[in-house]
Amino acid sequence: MSTLSIKLSKVIDEKLTTAAKKRKKAKTAVVVEAIQEYLSKEDQETTVTAYDLAKDLLGCGEGPSDLSTNKKYMEGYGR
Repeated sequence: MSTLSIKLSKVIDEKLTTAAKKRKKAKTAVVVEAIQEYLSKEDQETTVTAYDLAKDLLGCGEGPSDLSTNKKYMEGYGR
């Protein structure tokens, strides 16, 4: 395990102390949990989906509104 030293403003230190007392945990444990949560969210934000890549294209095409459900559009497809 490694050690990290940081300087906190008085306001942040007071908020951290209050949060630690409320949770009945050491300030270090509260800080470690906060860092873990932040990094977890950051990992999720870097995941790119197909929707993310193409969302500006959705709805820009023209055509029948029932294209995906009406079987008449599939007649002769693939021949």
